[in-house]
Amino acid sequence: MNKWKKAIRTRYYWSIILGILGILLIIVHILIPFESIKSIITCVGTSFMSAAITIFLVKFDIMDLIQNNIMEKYGIIDIVHGRDAVFVNDEIEKIKTNSWEDFLRNSSDNTVDIVGISMYSFLITKDILHILYELSENFVIRIVFANPSSQEVAYQSLEEEKPDKLQENIKWISEKILAECKNIHIFYSKTMPRAFIVRSGNKMIITPYLLDGPFKEPTIIASDQGFVENSYYDTYKRYIEKIISSAEKLKQEQQ
Repeated sequence: MNKWKKAIRTRYYWSIILGILGILLIIVHILIPFESIKSIITCVGTSFMSAAITIFLVKFDIMDLIQNNIMEKYGIIDIVHGRDAVFVNDEIEKIKTNSWEDFLRNSSDNTVDIVGISMYSFLITKDILHILYELSENFVIRIVFANPSSQEVAYQSLEEEKPDKLQENIKWISEKILAECKNIHIFYSKTMPRAFIVRSGNKMIITPYLLDGPFKEPTIIASDQGFVENSYYDTYKRYIEKIISSAEKLKQEQQ
């Protein structure tokens, strides 16, 4: 157990002890017939009760401090419930953008990396492609799909009860991009992407791929402001570079 958890537990015990003492003294105050002692006991009892409440509330302040410190350490802006919850309510203020379009356009270095399996629900359903086409005139944009010929994609497609659908979507979307935009770099990863990742400059949105896809899984919003060696942003940026280095790059002639 680390020192912060010990401190929190100690404060928790003291708040209970002081609270109990305060209640006992107030009960004693009621039973004692001597008025001169009553006032002293009342003051001490209420002081103990106040101290117990203060320590209990400070406990939550410390917990918030620890949580925020850990998140800041690893460059985590926030963790939300699913990819589609990124631009909802409080998250808009934290990430400083209010939509996927703003997030992509506000890239700090005019680069965008997108990694996923087929990403139909993102690129097509959310109508992201036309934004990428426009940005590609001045941005470096790289999109990494799972390899549609891989056995892993076939298994995933069966798991989602959509035989061959993932393979078809990957081929259709990648060929569509190649046919419609010459400036976007398209790759087929040798290994199945482990997460849906959108990196826009110094910020990144990461959702692990589990069996239900990226819709309800915990989603991390990260930046390059972490101050440990393996911050989330740095770790996943290295991951992106690694899979791109061994991926198959599609060329315009393949349209």
